[in-house]
Amino acid sequence: WVALSLAYDVTITDWTHITFVYNNKTPSLYIDGEYVSTGTQSSKITHPSAGTFAYAPGITWIPDGEYLGYLDEIKIYDRVLNIEEIN
Repeated sequence: WVALSLAYDVTITDWTHITFVYNNKTPSLYIDGEYVSTGTQSSKITHPSAGTFAYAPGITWIPDGEYLGYLDEIKIYDRVLNIEEIN
């Protein structure tokens, strides 16, 4: 079981660029290049969902996140992206 450290209530109806920046064990969320929220610091060494995206190519279901949809071009970096790279 992994405690949720960032939640943001939004309805997505079209292709949307989502970026999570995980810095100093704290997640921040950007939607279409715009900052929207920062979560709480986690006790995990790495992001708790880093391996989740490999669950099912194209269709992903994350029980705690209630996500059912399509994903495309997933990238996981070994460094923090700056705002120019997010955009």
